[in-house]
Amino acid sequence: VNRKLMFFRLNWNAIGDRGTRFIADALKLNRSLTILNLSKNNIGAKGYLDLYQALEVNQDLVELKLDDNKSHVTLGMRKILDRNLKRRQKEFSDTLNSDKKSSWNRSRIMFVGQGGAGKSATVRSLLGKAFIPEWNSTIGAVISESMGWQESTNQIDYSSQFAARIMIQDKLPNSVIPVSNHKIDTPRTSETGENDTTYIKLSSSTGKLNIMPESFETAEVRKPSARKNQNLFTQTIKQLSATEKSGKGPGESRKDIVREFKENFLVKARDDGDTLTFSLWDFGGQYVFYSMHHIFLTRSGIYILVFDMRQFTKEALEETCRYLSFWVNSIRLHAPTAPLLCVGTHTDDIVFSEEVGKVDKILRNIFKDDFPQVVPNLDENLMFYPIDNKSNNGIRLLRANVETEARKNKTIRQQVSIKWFLLLDTILSKRFDVPYLTLSTVKGMATDIGMTASNEQEESLSLFHERGLLIHLTSTEVLKSIIIIKPQWLISSLSKVIRDSDLHSYSSEEIEKCGLENDLEMAFEKGIASRDFLEYVWAENDQIEFLIDLMKRTMLLSEWNLENEKAYLIPSLLKNVFRGVVASGLHFVFDFSGGFLPNGVFQRLVCLCVAYKESADRRKLESERCEPPILYSNFCSIEFENGFVIHLREDVPLCQIVVVVENEMYAAQSVSLISSMLLKINYDVMGTGLKWKKLVEDGSRNSLGRLVHYEQARQEKLKPWFETSNFDPQIETEAVDICSFLDAL
Repeated sequence: VNRKLMFFRLNWNAIGDRGTRFIADALKLNRSLTILNLSKNNIGAKGYLDLYQALEVNQDLVELKLDDNKSHVTLGMRKILDRNLKRRQKEFSDTLNSDKKSSWNRSRIMFVGQGGAGKSATVRSLLGKAFIPEWNSTIGAVISESMGWQESTNQIDYSSQFAARIMIQDKLPNSVIPVSNHKIDTPRTSETGENDTTYIKLSSSTGKLNIMPESFETAEVRKPSARKNQNLFTQTIKQLSATEKSGKGPGESRKDIVREFKENFLVKARDDGDTLTFSLWDFGGQYVFYSMHHIFLTRSGIYILVFDMRQFTKEALEETCRYLSFWVNSIRLHAPTAPLLCVGTHTDDIVFSEEVGKVDKILRNIFKDDFPQVVPNLDENLMFYPIDNKSNNGIRLLRANVETEARKNKTIRQQVSIKWFLLLDTILSKRFDVPYLTLSTVKGMATDIGMTASNEQEESLSLFHERGLLIHLTSTEVLKSIIIIKPQWLISSLSKVIRDSDLHSYSSEEIEKCGLENDLEMAFEKGIASRDFLEYVWAENDQIEFLIDLMKRTMLLSEWNLENEKAYLIPSLLKNVFRGVVASGLHFVFDFSGGFLPNGVFQRLVCLCVAYKESADRRKLESERCEPPILYSNFCSIEFENGFVIHLREDVPLCQIVVVVENEMYAAQSVSLISSMLLKINYDVMGTGLKWKKLVEDGSRNSLGRLVHYEQARQEKLKPWFETSNFDPQIETEAVDICSFLDAL
């Protein structure tokens, strides 16, 4: 007896009454078939009687098509089919309201690399899209969703999809859902009808979840409410406390989830089998975006490092090796165990096969034995996957290896409760109204569906974050209190400010019309963004205060006093390089050469220094305030208070941050201050992956200029770094809000 067939089309086969009898006999034994089409088969009364008797036994068939035969579906048949459908509906509802679990089979793929290397073209090739020669470079990042290698652009009803999957597993207890028969080198096209896509809406009157057609949901869309001149993160903390105090207790019963069952749920779940779903993140490759990317890189998933093989020439080789080293180190920093596939584009432009070998040799020299997470191309005995997006050469092999690596990840097989998907659907249904939710709101949603344990709620949010469906930063309680449910909205918003102005320019006519020519120049020459400029670039966004506050708390921006006008420093926009001589003073050094100094660390350090200065200045009279800092992309000279001046310089080749303090009276305080700031950056943004050595200059007359390890200097009580009268210990940085951190400094 076939136990897997669910949808059987036998129309136009001239089966007749005799053939119908055999089908009826099979239906008495079959438990998997859901939909049967016997239209236009010359079936008469005898055949209809056999089918009726079969339906009296069969409890699983819910749709029987008998159009254009000698007879019509009888009332008795309809009653039996309705009975089966009601039984399915009950089974579906019971599953939705259960604690049953299954695997999700979802992974996240992150495409990184130098600008213009072909990342976007590679994403398009993997998704079966045509190559576009003049494709614009990616601004920030672009997120795509796919089922297998077919792009999915519709809102997905995750919980119904998951319930159908569990129903199939329950029906076949001794087997698993088999691999679907899609070809990994050809994206699958959807076989579902136009009504397959459904949207979730929470009924305000009943509190129950119901399926609504797309047209209904579209009619209900309303714009987010404006929120001006308020600190949304601070407000969120207050809301969080108030809401959780009034929330439901763990002993209270939840309301049953009500959804309409559709027979194509089971057919689709069966067709999809264990097909993987992907969230594909295509990160912009320009240098200016690197400091922003650290927020979005996750510990799990698959990384694809894309490079242009034509860049391995003598002229470009050094720069190419530099950015490849940067990215493999960045990936190791954020995701030390995630698989990394290196992809070389434009393989059809490589005339001689020995050129491919040359690229492979260079990569092996970069990786050595330091990067075991790099996935080699065993089919071609290479450390990378050569492809060409114009001809699709190599794409099939790349798809196969990406899927293989995804299936190796044990989290793919992690058993996930259906309650988590009910929560996910409820969260994502709010995308029509707002770009983010408070944690207290989401916890209320979770409680309503029976997820009352706080640790389970947070585990589910962590999974959704890692799989690319939302952004939930958890380094501090304030950041944790906000959940971004529209990741593309956040990335696009930030990228309207943090961008390469030469490559991704603004409309000069609009800038001139708004009178912002000087503001634009100040932003991209000095890294200072006026409030007027931010309101211009975010003109279509009524979440300006939220975005400014978020950028402060992720250390992408700090307040800047611009002649008593509101302005903000964005260090990643600074372009000019300092090539002068630093003023004299005592040196101390943070040496990252034993590990890695990623782009974004120095910029965030400057951000914190300026924020600390601005915080101190607000407590002073206008006449007592210090001069503005002197800023370059690799240098900052800043006076915190009268006589307390330090100079910071990033030495990229040596992987060092060098600090000079002019007045030795502030030596110990300077070390404490900058050390605490680096620890804060490491914990909040770098996943604690940064490693460094701290060295201080021996200030004695006979040893001036000699650098000593910090611990050795401590043991020797080396002056002026360890004089009891002026030594300040490092402050607490973990899970401390940025405002509290600055106050503690």
